[in-house]
Amino acid sequence: MGIQQNHHHHRDRPRRSTSFKLRGLRLRSLKPTTSELPVVSLELPR
Repeated sequence: MGIQQNHHHHRDRPRRSTSFKLRGLRLRSLKPTTSELPVVSLELPR
């Protein structure tokens, strides 16, 4: 029984790690855009 519970935990961990990786990739991809946004907003006339 304990071994099965450990397996379940192991299965949950990779899913969470993958979601974190996806979020990290999204954050990394968003970081350059956010850094470029202020420059574009400054260049564009308000």
